[in-house]
Amino acid sequence: MRAFAITLLALVAAHAGYAQTGSITGKVVDIAGNPVSGAAVEVRQNAGGRAVSSRSSADGTYTLSGLPAGKWELTGTAPGFEPFAKSAIAITNNTVTVDIRLLDFQLNALGDGREFFASRAAGRKKVTGPTPRLANGKPDLSGIWYGQADVDGGKPVLTPWAAAIKKERDANEGRDFPQSYCLPMGILLDSGLSMWQVVQTPTVLVLISEVDNPGHRVIYLDGRPRPKDYGPTWYGRAIGYWEGDTLVVDSTGFNDKTWLPDSQAHSDKLHVVERYRRPDLGRLEIEFTLEDPDAFKEPWVIKRTADLAPDEQTMEYICNENEKDRNHLTAK
Repeated sequence: MRAFAITLLALVAAHAGYAQTGSITGKVVDIAGNPVSGAAVEVRQNAGGRAVSSRSSADGTYTLSGLPAGKWELTGTAPGFEPFAKSAIAITNNTVTVDIRLLDFQLNALGDGREFFASRAAGRKKVTGPTPRLANGKPDLSGIWYGQADVDGGKPVLTPWAAAIKKERDANEGRDFPQSYCLPMGILLDSGLSMWQVVQTPTVLVLISEVDNPGHRVIYLDGRPRPKDYGPTWYGRAIGYWEGDTLVVDSTGFNDKTWLPDSQAHSDKLHVVERYRRPDLGRLEIEFTLEDPDAFKEPWVIKRTADLAPDEQTMEYICNENEKDRNHLTAK
């Protein structure tokens, strides 16, 4: 009888230990330490993919509770801010405090700050209908589109060289971001912030960005070979072709000066393959596959989507040598 009681107590204790959960709490603030309310905060278990989400309160605080023991990844997003991510947060039956510091895209500049980006992210009119097609039967990707949104940002596996550059950029809060010098952001960033336009014919595709210099890419679809008579460029040298209803854009010949998402670096060996699909009238699906033996140990795949903006138009964007922002950056 005594042995049975001891066993029963052990089972109860084991069950109680198994049922124990922890939580993650903290505060969401901007670069100046001011609270950010309404930020989307999510924690996802690395193994199994379970997710718990919430939003920051008026004073910027958040709490994610009921988290089983394990490793968790925390993300925080808000319109007008760069995404925040922290991985390998260990949870047992404890409460872990993680403050989220969000960086502004434009330092909350008047007319180009958080309200601008929030307005772009809210109230979008959803457009429905069948996929438009050209006379040759291929999907017509033409249209004005809202900024691309990540469906799956992927997780780059960095080489030591790329990891060291990423660490340095994080430490100085991205002070040397190319656009701070009025230089191009590159093909993975220029259409992520604002409107962009696609103009398509059977033989050529033109991508027009509202927020970059030079802000346009011309991709030939007539089967011509990749040009070889000039050196590395900001946007690379592209060839385009169709795989069924998917447009494939294959680009090489980049310089090493642009930045990739999350302040990642790349070398001049970067190879980018973009795949564009238009499953219906109002939506584009875009997949990027990045390969660079100097920067990544394996291909980095990023999946995005974009919504049609039927009532919008792309505007001109001018960046000149008289820009003022960089001198006011507070990073070391």
